[in-house]
Amino acid sequence: FALLQQQKSAEEALERLNRAIGYDPSFGDAYVLKSYIRLEVLPNLEESLLAARAAVQHAPQNPDSHYSLALALTKKGQYQEAEQAMQQALVVNPAYGDVYFSLGELYADHLNEPQKSVDAFRRYLELGGQSERAIRAVQGSACLLYTSDAADDLLCVDLGGRRIIKKKQKKQTHTKPLRYTQHKHHIQ
Repeated sequence: FALLQQQKSAEEALERLNRAIGYDPSFGDAYVLKSYIRLEVLPNLEESLLAARAAVQHAPQNPDSHYSLALALTKKGQYQEAEQAMQQALVVNPAYGDVYFSLGELYADHLNEPQKSVDAFRRYLELGGQSERAIRAVQGSACLLYTSDAADDLLCVDLGGRRIIKKKQKKQTHTKPLRYTQHKHHIQ
């Protein structure tokens, strides 16, 4: 990693990692770095995935092992497995903000789990993250109505930074008069 920071060639860094792995095939951290290089710098998804799996095998207590695997699985389109790998990274390090951010993206973009996405982004922000996407997702979640008929038509209005949710009135089509009607206005 120091070679990359010193602007040395990625090929040279990869060559040195391969030598280190050849010298000690159980050197898990080398697999983590190799997975990163093959995922982001010199892209080769299959090699990245192989290196990440080796990292998990040889360095299971390094949260980056699981996170590297999750990132490679996400790029490969294996979203359920990516979620599991991210969750495992959080077991190893429950305060790993980048994993929460990636989980938020995974839930929002690929798994259609909007509430889990908001929860992950919220935790990311609690840990000091500052991504605009996470901030917007958490702020936008203030415009949710938690009722059994939440799927009904809603009108959400933003007035001066405060979200007001009103339920649209449905037209009554039955002929019997209603004996009791309760209206709730939800203001946050």
